[in-house]
Amino acid sequence: MPRVDDIRIRHGTAAEWAASTDVLNLGEPVLEWDTGRTKHGDGIHVFADLPYSAPDADPLTTLLGNPINAAELGRLSGINSNVQDQLDAKAAQSHNHTGVYSPVSHNHSGVYSPVTHNHSGVYASVVHNHDSAYAVKSLEGDVSAIEGDIAASVGTGALVRQSIIGGGGGGFAGVYIATDFGLTGNGTTDDTAAFQALIDTLAAAGGGTIYFPPGDYLIAGVLQDTSGANAQIVLPSILDTGAAAVVISLVGALSPPTQFFGDPSILPSGVKGFSVIKTTLTGGTGTASVIAGKVPAGSTIFNNVVVNTRDLIFQGVPNPTFRMLNLESTTGCYIERTLIHAGRLGQNISQPLHDNSYGIILPPVSHSARSKVDGLQVWGYYWGIRSGELTDGSASVWSCTQGIELRFAYHPSIFTMLGLYGCANGIVCDDPTGPVYLRVLLCDIEHSNNGSYQDGAADVYDPANVIHGDMKWLAVKSGVGNIHTLVKTGGTNFITSELA
Repeated sequence: MPRVDDIRIRHGTAAEWAASTDVLNLGEPVLEWDTGRTKHGDGIHVFADLPYSAPDADPLTTLLGNPINAAELGRLSGINSNVQDQLDAKAAQSHNHTGVYSPVSHNHSGVYSPVTHNHSGVYASVVHNHDSAYAVKSLEGDVSAIEGDIAASVGTGALVRQSIIGGGGGGFAGVYIATDFGLTGNGTTDDTAAFQALIDTLAAAGGGTIYFPPGDYLIAGVLQDTSGANAQIVLPSILDTGAAAVVISLVGALSPPTQFFGDPSILPSGVKGFSVIKTTLTGGTGTASVIAGKVPAGSTIFNNVVVNTRDLIFQGVPNPTFRMLNLESTTGCYIERTLIHAGRLGQNISQPLHDNSYGIILPPVSHSARSKVDGLQVWGYYWGIRSGELTDGSASVWSCTQGIELRFAYHPSIFTMLGLYGCANGIVCDDPTGPVYLRVLLCDIEHSNNGSYQDGAADVYDPANVIHGDMKWLAVKSGVGNIHTLVKTGGTNFITSELA
């Protein structure tokens, strides 16, 4: 099994663990994802030769295995008097010979660290914080205080009480479970008001992470702040005073599939373990958005907010008239393993006709932080992605009238992989105000063969010849294969070559 550093615990299916030849470290907890059973390493044996942990033998280890499961935390709040004996037994197996409970072997100071090396991760309950209250709660100390801390976490839903300070990049004040703050995720109850209230709570706390357990979170509210953000969910508006940015992270349960075709009825949804934010917005023109912010008073361009998404699906309606994620006022973003679609997936999507609709608008020119995308997919919007400067990563756009729009930028953007599938125009820059700098290591292009807009008009649409840079490409037509042709309108300063 592979080791990973940004997840709370090593995990795999029972079959995968049965075939594993890894020797587990002493005290290392691992999880069978499909059975919920756990084992702990002894530094000698592989997984198959180790006994399973008793279901109720070690409640704190159970917390490690699922650190954001509110129901499990509720059970933990009733820890009984035998916790002392259980902690004694665990300490005897620990690398920490001072008697402090240290379930994660890499932390030899005895600090309670469910996630060890992730200084910005969602599940970082107390990450290498040597000032943590847990650092002084030894087996000879106040066990009841440990129980109290767990019970308090259950009561508020905020599992993290310690701030995680990033080097100049802002810090998380906590992880907030959406369903502990009034969101239902049942697909029928309007979660708009609870979602907005939780965003406001994070803003007041200086930032944080919202974890959406599997479910369909319905956003059916009216547009707010119509003269500013004009969105169903309004991001905080923070004046840049030289302080670290406020970081808002939205995180789901599982990664969306990299490719998926069909109707929304068979999309990954809450019942299958995915986290879906679903809007019913059909009205609104111009800048109407589902999620957006605005530039604060006293600034001309900067809203000192960074927005991150991970493992989420954003679902809209066919032929949308709005922007799903409008981040043009933010200073930066990291959009990771995120799927944005307009109610349908596949190459039989009717052409989106409303030119004000975008799947996502990334931060524009002159914002100081880099925009990172990794595994971003957009389906069925007029404009798939709008990119400013200093964007890098991988993305794919499917069945959009315009694939990716480039805007005036002083600094370059770099895509390691850019997929353009069934779009009328692929890479588009129709803004003649200034140069755009772009490098694409590989652009994978596919046109349909059905006589529709998806057959493609221009793979590069740059009539003002403002795109500067280079691109390696591969072009395919459905049912035909490689067509060895890249169609350009303008683009004389954009050097392109076919993948050999």
